[in-house]
Amino acid sequence: MAESRLIGAYPVIGIRPTIDGRRGPIKVRQSLEDQTMGMAKAAAKLFEENIKYSNGEPVKVVIADTTIGRVAEAAACEEKFRREGVAITLTVTPCWCYGSETMDMDPTTIKGVWGLNATERPGAVYLASVLATHAQKGLPAFGIYGHDVVEADDSTIGDDIKEKLLRFGRAAVAAATMRGKSYLQIGSICMGIGGSIIDSDFMESYLGMRVESVDEVEIIRRMTEGIYDEDGNSINNKEAISSRSAEKQVSSDLQKSILDMLEGVFGKDKVKVTVNAVLDYDTVEKNELVINPDKVIKTESRSQNSSLSENSTGSPVDNNMTTTSSPNNDKSSSSEEKIEYELGKTETKTVSSGGQIKKLTAAVVINGTVSDDVMYNVEKMVSSALGIDNARGDQLSVVAMPFNTDGQSIFKNNDDTNKTQKNEGFLKYGLMTGGIALAIIAVVAVLLFMKKKSTKEEIEEVEETQEDLIAKLVKEKEAKIEREIAMEESEISLEDEIKLIVSKNTDETTELIKTWLNE
Repeated sequence: MAESRLIGAYPVIGIRPTIDGRRGPIKVRQSLEDQTMGMAKAAAKLFEENIKYSNGEPVKVVIADTTIGRVAEAAACEEKFRREGVAITLTVTPCWCYGSETMDMDPTTIKGVWGLNATERPGAVYLASVLATHAQKGLPAFGIYGHDVVEADDSTIGDDIKEKLLRFGRAAVAAATMRGKSYLQIGSICMGIGGSIIDSDFMESYLGMRVESVDEVEIIRRMTEGIYDEDGNSINNKEAISSRSAEKQVSSDLQKSILDMLEGVFGKDKVKVTVNAVLDYDTVEKNELVINPDKVIKTESRSQNSSLSENSTGSPVDNNMTTTSSPNNDKSSSSEEKIEYELGKTETKTVSSGGQIKKLTAAVVINGTVSDDVMYNVEKMVSSALGIDNARGDQLSVVAMPFNTDGQSIFKNNDDTNKTQKNEGFLKYGLMTGGIALAIIAVVAVLLFMKKKSTKEEIEEVEETQEDLIAKLVKEKEAKIEREIAMEESEISLEDEIKLIVSKNTDETTELIKTWLNE
């Protein structure tokens, strides 16, 4: 059953057995006592068995201590009903009564009157009279009268009377339960439907309720602040706010500790940290039973019996009696030992209080560019400090990027950077391409030079164009050597020599490379 959010108690039904108070020689009152009180008890039983409160409990019914025939008895009944919390009264009678002296004068109670339609009893007359008195005094009352005439001594309740009593009882209990409570309306008009407007005057004057209005914005606030239960259960507003505040405090403490740690490494304002903690307030009880294989004594009992018989001529019990014993001496003894063993066990009961961390999410941003090793170490430190648990669903993200400190758009800066990087890329590409080409030419030249030193058989296998080219290259080499000697230069490296030859014979070198590739 859901937790009751009702402030106050449920209304109680009070039964007023009203009677003709005249005594005298005819003994009118004495003749009606049992019948009148019987009607009250029958009505109380009907209510208790068929009417329930909103929480499912049967309605509570109390009966006046005595029948009511005069003002003093009416006052005593009113005092009892006040102590019992009666909000609904049902006056029952099989006869004529002095209505102005016996009626319910409490202006706060919901009133009903049941007049018995029986033979030789003017119940209808009394009912009409007392209802008129209620109307004159401005006290609403509901009249209940049977369709069929019954015998004067009939204690049963007819079906038509049962229906009328239960309709009155259920309606009265509902109205009395709402009295003094608050009616909450969320918005007054929904999608332009004017029928959604609440008549506050009806609620306040007729039902005695307080009318409260809540704007739809309040619903959005509660959703934003998390003041609701995702499972659909009722949740206390104070508890929800307290829980949310605790989560914010835990998140703030963890965030500050990580920030202090990383700023000690990278410097102040060089790191940004965000931590979000979700707490679990459920109380968990865990029972653990550990069996010890060693035997433990559960119960232990020992018993020993012994007996001794000897010849005797007298009894120590009574010296006045002479006992003759057997000439034989008998001695006997016995012992018994019983031990029960049981495996030892240890039972541990652990109760975990609420407020444990249910899930963590964290993000760390480092200003600038750092190496992969630094990123790995930072992630490892933060994960250890926060206690990141992947099985729990925790998440940790560590990234490095430049902070935007000048207040300008990062996209504009990125465009300028991209242009610069693009130009630098073209330059680097050109230099790289030229270097590669130069390296290829150098390799080819080395191969060409090595080809010149091959055996006579290999030279003969080369085509005529190739022989002419080689002869030309050799001639150029000899001429260069002669020029360098004439210029009195000490030595020329082989690499420089090859570069010079290739630069002066580009077309021939290309053709030679093609020929070698085809071979």
